[in-house]
Amino acid sequence: MKTWRRHSIFWPLLLIAAGILLFLNNLGQLPGTTWDLVARLWPLLLIVAGLDGFWRGEGYAGATVVTGLGVIFLLGNLGYMTFTAWDLILRLWPVVLVAVGLDILVGHNRPWSAVLGVLVGLLVTAGIVWVITTAPLAANYKTQEVSLSLNDAGKARGTISMPVGKLNLGAGAEGNTLLNGTLRLSSGETIDQGVTNSVDTATFYLQSHGITLFVPFGSNSSQAEWTVQLNPAPVYRLDVKLSVGESNLDLTQLKLDGLTIQNAVGKTVVKLPEAGTFSATIQNAVGETIIRVPKGAPLRVRLERALTSTSQPADFSVSGRTITSPGFTGAGGMDLTISQAIGAIRVEYLP
Repeated sequence: MKTWRRHSIFWPLLLIAAGILLFLNNLGQLPGTTWDLVARLWPLLLIVAGLDGFWRGEGYAGATVVTGLGVIFLLGNLGYMTFTAWDLILRLWPVVLVAVGLDILVGHNRPWSAVLGVLVGLLVTAGIVWVITTAPLAANYKTQEVSLSLNDAGKARGTISMPVGKLNLGAGAEGNTLLNGTLRLSSGETIDQGVTNSVDTATFYLQSHGITLFVPFGSNSSQAEWTVQLNPAPVYRLDVKLSVGESNLDLTQLKLDGLTIQNAVGKTVVKLPEAGTFSATIQNAVGETIIRVPKGAPLRVRLERALTSTSQPADFSVSGRTITSPGFTGAGGMDLTISQAIGAIRVEYLP
């Protein structure tokens, strides 16, 4: 006997939701460009997918969890939670496996499977909210001090590589110290560091091994965090790498002739100096990139983006995918290329 199944309503629901949001945007009720809406409201895809799962009746536990995740991600994107959707995805993606397993376990052919599936899905979603708000998990961390010598070099070339956590980088080292820092490390993590000198250039590296890929919820005290200070005397060419987490680079007191920042998933915040002539490349696959620049500083930003919203001060010039400050003349200055697939890019003035 042929089994009758309901057809999918995913695309009709998605078109209805998109039409309503675009209509409100055209009326000025929802601020921002179309890309801004996509960047903020994409969790509606999960909500629509969950509702479609309920309609088709092919798995109630999974549909409940997917809908709940969509609501949580949406609240994060709208600022009603302290974590963005990208932060949550880093931690919650295994829940998808849990949802699939629960649907297989509960099934959907028995009369009571719908009620039980919804209840189980609600319990899982409630557990996710509890983990987010109470941060019951904590990793074991240790603290290590690092220091590298400058040896009177006038230039410095360095690589700083941190797999997971929060990186704070700025000026502060003094005398003949090239770099010093305080590193909060996971229990299984070790640090490689070194510096070599050639003529007038110091080449250094700071990187970790043996990291446990655990990204906990909670305050800064419950995550890996590096605070690194550089000597402001040399001219730097820096290569900063972070796989998952947040990079905060205060370059206002540093002299640069080159900069590369790579962050696979997370947030990158860069404070630029008032003046300087250098090129920089920032690659952030998924997340948020924020560039803070002093007023009057010469800055050009070239954008390579996909599903990414952008914003800049009102007095900046925009031509295609290039943003320039009023102080940029084309003859020198700070030239940035930002490549980002999904998320948001913001250029704003320093306070």
